[in-house]
Amino acid sequence: MKVTGSQRLSGLRGWVIGGCVVLVSVAGVSQAWAADESNAKVEACGLRVVGKGYGSDNDALRAFNWYDGVSVALLVTAPDGGLIEFDRDASEVKALTDDKGTNLLVQSGYSFPGFTGSNEVSPDGKALLVEVNGGGVPAKGATSIKAKGTIAISGGSKQQAFKSEKVAVKEDATIKAGEVSFKITGVGEPDWGDMPQRIDIETTDKTDAIAGIKFLDAAGAEIESSRSSSMTMQMGDTRQVTYSYNLSKKVEEVTVEITYWTDLRKLVVPFDVTVQVGL
Repeated sequence: MKVTGSQRLSGLRGWVIGGCVVLVSVAGVSQAWAADESNAKVEACGLRVVGKGYGSDNDALRAFNWYDGVSVALLVTAPDGGLIEFDRDASEVKALTDDKGTNLLVQSGYSFPGFTGSNEVSPDGKALLVEVNGGGVPAKGATSIKAKGTIAISGGSKQQAFKSEKVAVKEDATIKAGEVSFKITGVGEPDWGDMPQRIDIETTDKTDAIAGIKFLDAAGAEIESSRSSSMTMQMGDTRQVTYSYNLSKKVEEVTVEITYWTDLRKLVVPFDVTVQVGL
């Protein structure tokens, strides 16, 4: 599908060099059957084009303080829901070009080609928004931009919760609830906010199937908590995951409830979209 409006993009290079950024709704559509036989659809829902600014390095004047290149936002929708998380490592951008054959999948400044770190799954699990980035600027006279590749998404619909034994809130204490074991690596006050206690937990087990983590007090009531940070480190074949949680009340021992996706699966959805912009 094409965006309504002028079929010319011949002024694009002059347009962006003049310091403008194009950010418009578009409707390039690619459709495919997902691994669970639900019908997943990929469509382009945004386009940004940035041309040369003025100056260099830290003194440069750049449109929207961004680097030369093209970004295409892709929306994945699955009517049956169950989308959990975008798997950037398993996804691939195979091509990002204009209709003149210009390869846009190149680096520009600190803007790296491929999928960006910007992605979000809707609360109902029926949509995922990702961005594809390239440092190339479309050639003069170009009328469309094409993006092609695959988007990998973890999905699931069934959950099961497991509770740990009561655990002392202190460093080196072990939390075991279901398949994953965590070690408490830090306890103290949060770095920000009004909550009185921070608990840092760490594991080298696979965490892909974890849907949620709750903390329960001595009476079994849930303690309001929020994850303040998450960090993953890959060291050879070992993957270390660290979470920090802020708790609404200070406790000396907790029961931890970990909920897992029991039907976790990987969906790999191809996309092949063409985006046009009318001036």
